[in-house]
Amino acid sequence: MKTRLLFSVSLAAMFTVSLFGQNQQIPNGGFETWHTEGQGEDPDNWGSLFNQFNSNYVLTSKTNDANSGTNALKLVCDTGSVFWIPSDTIYGSVNLGLVNAQVSNAKVPFTSKPDSLTGYMKGTVINGGFYMNLALYKAGANIATATYFFVATSANYTRFSVPV
Repeated sequence: MKTRLLFSVSLAAMFTVSLFGQNQQIPNGGFETWHTEGQGEDPDNWGSLFNQFNSNYVLTSKTNDANSGTNALKLVCDTGSVFWIPSDTIYGSVNLGLVNAQVSNAKVPFTSKPDSLTGYMKGTVINGGFYMNLALYKAGANIATATYFFVATSANYTRFSVPV
């Protein structure tokens, strides 16, 4: 099977949510600590469906090309056949709190109301880009969201911030 790299992106440096003058860190938001999962590694407190389903595609990985600290998260997009999906584009992604591929349980308790999501990105972005999404729920109801669309390639780590 022929595969081609469509884009790769590294995310690093303490994803934080800003709380009206205070910062609360997202668990392992700097992607410093990792564990073996399936065919690859997942950042601690985060999960990749492809790794947790033990697929042959490693679309998320650890890189030492970090903005600060030792490690960063590298996401890759490729083409291939996965599970019941015929050859198509497949995307590297991670979810905070994802364990045992149970997407409905991918959550982390949060005690404050943030006003922004901030982090750093570096990489090649093509075909319309990619995005990062944060959703906050209370008693099962969505009470806030933040979505940041990465549309430009960046050779150096670039800070982003999006309001919640």
